[in-house]
Formats: sequence, C-alpha cells, structure tokens
Amino acid sequence: MHEDHELQQHIALPISNVMTQAAPFPSDEKQRLQALRSFDILDTEPEQAFDELVNVASFVCDTPIALVSLLDESRQWFKSRKGLDTEETHRDIAFCSHATLTPISTMQVHDARKDERFKNNPLVIGSPNIAFYAGSPLLTSTGKALGTLCVIDSKPKSLSDHQLASLEALSRQVVAQIEIRRTNIESRLRNDELSQFAYRVSHDFKAPLSSSKRLAELMILDISDGKLEEVKENTNRIKHQMKKLESFVEELLNFARADLAEDKEAAINLKSPVEEVTDNQKEIIARSGLLVTVDIPSSLCIQVTKIRIFQILDNLDSNAAKYVYRETEHSTFKITCSENESGVLLEISDNGVGIPQEEH
Repeated sequence: MHEDHELQQHIALPISNVMTQAAPFPSDEKQRLQALRSFDILDTEPEQAFDELVNVASFVCDTPIALVSLLDESRQWFKSRKGLDTEETHRDIAFCSHATLTPISTMQVHDARKDERFKNNPLVIGSPNIAFYAGSPLLTSTGKALGTLCVIDSKPKSLSDHQLASLEALSRQVVAQIEIRRTNIESRLRNDELSQFAYRVSHDFKAPLSSSKRLAELMILDISDGKLEEVKENTNRIKHQMKKLESFVEELLNFARADLAEDKEAAINLKSPVEEVTDNQKEIIARSGLLVTVDIPSSLCIQVTKIRIFQILDNLDSNAAKYVYRETEHSTFKITCSENESGVLLEISDNGVGIPQEEH
C-alpha cells in the first residue's frame, strides 16, 4: 500500500515539473476516441474475462504487473490490473501512449532508466519503478488502437519470441472480449426495446378491440329498444375499428420487414384525426358523460404519420372515456394545439386520477 500511495503522489505532480516526454496524439485521435466511446467500457466494474487474460499475460511474460490499459483524452484507465492498485494515471506519463503510436507492433522498453523518453518519468523514478515495459496495442477491426495489454517489471529484461507472440495473441483476445461485451449490451438493449414494442402493440390492438366490444354491447341494447339508426351507426363504427386493426397489422408487417419507407409522413391538418377520433368515440363519450373540448386552428398543418398520431389520440380518448368518468363527477377531456418557436405543441389533459407513478 505504501508503494501505491507513493505512485499516486508522483502522478499528482504537475507534468511540466517532471521533465517527461509525453507522446503526441495519433493522427486519427478523433476517430480513435469515437471508437473507444462506442464500446462504453470506460469506468466500468472489473470483469472476470479481462482479469483472467491479465493473469495469463503476467504468468507467460513472468512480470509482476500486467494491465489492460485504455486511453481517453487525458488519462490511461485500467480495465483490469494485476500487481498495481492504481486505477488510472495521467496520459502524459503513460508508456501506453507511446505504444499506440506504432499499433502494428508491440513496443518493448528494455530499461526505461536509460531511455530518453522515460528516464525522468514519475513511474520510473518513483513507484512502481518501471524498468521493463512491453505493450501490445488493442486494435479494433477498423484499426483503431484503444490502448494496450501491457506487462511491467522493476528489473530490465526482454521478452522471448514465444512470450512476445503470446502477449500479442492475448491482446487480440482482449479486443475480442471488448467486442463481445458490446454485443451483449446491444442485445440486452434490443430485448428491452422488443419488450416495450410488444407492450405498445398489445395496447394498440386492445384499444380498438375494447371499443368494438363496448359498441357491440350498446348495439344489443339498441336492438332491444328498436333503435335501428343507432344500430346502423354503431355497426359503421365497428367497421371503422376493424380498419384500424388492419392498419396496425400492416405496420407490424412493415416493421418485421424493416421496410419503414411505406410508413410515410405527410402534411395533414391535425384537426382531421382529432375529429375522427372523437367522432369514433362519440356514442361512448355521450353515454359516459365526458365533456370533450377540441381547440385546434383549422389552418394548422403538421408533418406527421397519420396512423401513428391517430393511435396516440385514440388511445388517450378511449382511456378518458373508460376511466375518467368513473372517478370524477364532472369529467373533462381537452385537446388543444398551438404553434410556438419550437414547432407545434399538442396538449391533452383530463381531470381523471392519472397514471400511477410506478407505471410511468
């Protein structure tokens, strides 16, 4: 622990005071950093796969220290480390910064105390007293060096051909683990997206089916009362709901084919889908006692996919008809639309109990 504390003291020194030779940034530094960020690995917890590779590197190369080092804008951060407690150092004093400048080969420093680049480096004159260093760049499939798999000793030495080949093979395995890790994260995100999509689909299907069911129930009452005009009107509304379901199915097919080009946006007057929705729910709204207010300028047009805005409005209108009036004596549902500096603002409000916070 004393050695680690001493290392941190040296690292805290201003770089200009230690006469170290900082490596220049590579010519593709911007793209290299973008590649590093894309893996979302910096400042993550230790992982067994990387720790095992570091342990093997230390054993094969017969060094007390081995590290998976990743270089960001200002530091080298260690994803995995053996024989060193420090989690990061400044990039200006990082041996790995020099190693990534020649990414096609492993850099060996046989005795850093005699190397003009490193002899005054705080990591050489202080803990961990680096004498020997070998770093094999971590190259992505696009040729970007994320950092190195490196081994360190406090005594001068050289790697044998066998050790050198093994270190380079292990560095490729580190990159493979980084890429596997990103693939696993993307898979989990994709599964989450599919789960949310399945929920939305089931909800979008449930709304027109529930509406049709309620309309059918009203038709049974109307038939009993001999209200043939109402029966005819509700039959047309059920037919309309079935057309909506057909549209949803078509969207699902488009999604499955990854062919969203068919789902085109168009300039529409927002008042049209709003009136269509409220007219579709008219009978249910009337019987529920819900007061619906629509305030949308007739001249206001927006660029939108009609079926999707219709789904949103229909769900909200349907939910208001189902739930608001059950909880509130004087039930209201209001839709307003206006233009502002950012674009078009659509506001929908009701005086129901709302959605529980845990369901948001």
